[in-house]
Amino acid sequence: MKNDNIPEEIKARVDIVDLIGQYVDLKRAGQNYKGLCPFHSEKTPSFMVNPSRQVFHCFGCNKGGDIFAFIMERENMSFQEALTSLAEKAGVSLERTPGVHPKKGEKDALLSLQKAACVFFRNALGSSQKARGYLRERGLSEGMLEGFEIGFAGGGRDTLYRHLKSSGYEEGLIRKSGLVYFGDKGPFDFFRERIMFPIHDLQGRVVAFGGRTLQASKDIAKYINSPESELFHKSETVYGLHRAKQAILDRGYCLITEGYLDTIVCHQFGFSHAIAPLGTALTGGHLRKLKRFSAKAVLVFDGDNAGVSAARRALETAFREGFTVKIALVPEGEDPDTMLRRQGEMAFRKCVGSALSPVDFLMRLHKRNALDGARAVLQLLAICPDGLMRDEALRELTEQSRIHEATLRQELKTAIQKAVGNKTQTGQAPAQTLHSASKHPEERVLLGIALAVPSRRAGVLEKLETESIEDAIIKDIFEKLRALSAQGRDAESNEDLLALCSSEERGVITRLLVETVVDEENVDKCLEDCFRRLGENARKRQIAEAAQDTAMLKKLLDEKNRLQKS
Repeated sequence: MKNDNIPEEIKARVDIVDLIGQYVDLKRAGQNYKGLCPFHSEKTPSFMVNPSRQVFHCFGCNKGGDIFAFIMERENMSFQEALTSLAEKAGVSLERTPGVHPKKGEKDALLSLQKAACVFFRNALGSSQKARGYLRERGLSEGMLEGFEIGFAGGGRDTLYRHLKSSGYEEGLIRKSGLVYFGDKGPFDFFRERIMFPIHDLQGRVVAFGGRTLQASKDIAKYINSPESELFHKSETVYGLHRAKQAILDRGYCLITEGYLDTIVCHQFGFSHAIAPLGTALTGGHLRKLKRFSAKAVLVFDGDNAGVSAARRALETAFREGFTVKIALVPEGEDPDTMLRRQGEMAFRKCVGSALSPVDFLMRLHKRNALDGARAVLQLLAICPDGLMRDEALRELTEQSRIHEATLRQELKTAIQKAVGNKTQTGQAPAQTLHSASKHPEERVLLGIALAVPSRRAGVLEKLETESIEDAIIKDIFEKLRALSAQGRDAESNEDLLALCSSEERGVITRLLVETVVDEENVDKCLEDCFRRLGENARKRQIAEAAQDTAMLKKLLDEKNRLQKS
């Protein structure tokens, strides 16, 4: 192996079926493996993995690529992060290759600063009897304090600022971190006299903090978060997901709680698939992040009026994102944190196990008026992009409301028209396809062979006149192949090509790599037929353009006849 091509060496050691099989239940289907797509919700498997070409492709959402593309998408990593992660799996050292490590830019410096602040808060907790006493009262074990890296911000005006400055961090970077404010009277720490909950990204790196006061006060917010930054976007960041993601994959669903302590105590009692939004209502951004691990959730809310209202809002958001959800309401006056500590694991497990379906939840809210309950359900179904989810809920609504199914279907149709007008119901762009493939299948077949049989690629490129390709996407891919070939970079893995392509082009490439079955004995005949049809198509276009030029038209018709006879 060449030491200057680390990605190729990693791909030679990490089998894509083994890797993706850790996330997706794959079953053999001819030359491929098939499973439910981990990137979007679906009932029928459309996600394919091709072991011989080491690529994956989903025919539902059009995502595709190699092992690096999969890890980048699945774990929300940059290429360099995916490279480091997979190199570790493969036992490949990155140290021997200059230039592989990412440059230490501002983002890396901010991550370093956040980690330094986390260590500072952790040390402060160790020396604060008051803070440790509060956490003992809340029943948090030492393991949870350490696992979630919980700390404490003391009451000093600029204690953290002075620590960061003495640690060598520049003032401009400290400003951007959001951990220190710079006012007329000088810098002062953003968090003071608060229990500190580090907020991590999917890779477990500290990107922000949440702080809770030790004592309730009308004049001070109970919880505050770091301001948004390059590292931290509150509407997209999910608390505890870095620790919960494997448990969510294992269990097939997540528990969505309302706060930091709810999530931590759930983990302490064995519910390690619990997560929480960050002091804000559940958003589409949160759910899209969660959907990478599962599109199923149980919403755990307080049983009071505020909790019920929050559950209704969360239901709407979940249905817009195509999430399958149930609602578990803990007894009024409790939350997951207090219920677990007072009543124990079994009581909470029973509560989650008896979670209500959306239809059941809404019908119970309108128990005095079945019609109002049915209308509430129909309004919810009208915004759902998943037809199967709508159909299943509609059947349940028919049973509970005792309204004829045909009537409900007509009302749902009206509700959908009212909700979205003439726009599509899907809530997302349709999967990109080879839109002109049905008109010119020879272009698709030609590209498929060039991709799947690298030994024939040079011959295809030498004979092909790119201008003869009508499909714009396929033409662009051929042009990129030609450019790579001119640079001597036409590796069999197609890695360099995928790196150059847009997401739409990558979808076309991986689809063809998964679909194309090459008959080695007849590949030359197949190529010959493709080029002949391309020539005929080109003549047809020229004939149409030259319809006003009689002499040119006769010449082209003669040429067309000659091609057809050859």
